[in-house]
Amino acid sequence: MKYQTKIGLIFCSSALSISLIVLLLIFPFAKLSPEEIKHMNTPQNIENFNLNINMGDDYGFLPVAELMDHYMENPPTTNNSTLLKIPERQFGGC
Repeated sequence: MKYQTKIGLIFCSSALSISLIVLLLIFPFAKLSPEEIKHMNTPQNIENFNLNINMGDDYGFLPVAELMDHYMENPPTTNNSTLLKIPERQFGGC
């Protein structure tokens, strides 16, 4: 086997094994507990969201509940004239 081929194989195998070792070392820190997974999969009431969202200088900070109320009372409407229209393909010469 050529010297460059051996060096290439050594480099590839060592890079792969180092990556695998790093992955095995950091994986336990990224793992979620069963309680956290259960909490994430359970739907929450809107009253539980105590988060305020910055809506810019015009509106300031608004609570999530107020934004959801506004969305439910004023759902977005679709305007047929603003829908994406596919341009008609015409034959063009050279």
